[in-house]
Amino acid sequence: MKWIRTYFKTEDLPTWLLVIAMLVSSTILLWPFIFFMSIFMFDAPGSLFPRILYFVVINLYPLILIGNCYLGFHCYRKSKLFGLLVLLLPLIFYLFVLDYFFSQ
Repeated sequence: MKWIRTYFKTEDLPTWLLVIAMLVSSTILLWPFIFFMSIFMFDAPGSLFPRILYFVVINLYPLILIGNCYLGFHCYRKSKLFGLLVLLLPLIFYLFVLDYFFSQ
């Protein structure tokens, strides 16, 4: 956990919050696979602009997760409950996506 403390000012944050942030952000490890698979969006014929937009949005999700961690840490200092909810937003989103795909 020392490496996360060097990038964010987390001296005043509890360890359990850092563990939650690391669990939520662990999907960044899937980024090389998602990047490789997103290249195949350009194979199908059709309009190019929406595909470029989807490609960029899909491949920027690690930056969104890092920003979410930073925002969650900042909000936790102001309001503990709100900071925890902000940090758990990606996890809640993942659960909705999994529910969508497994319910079909």
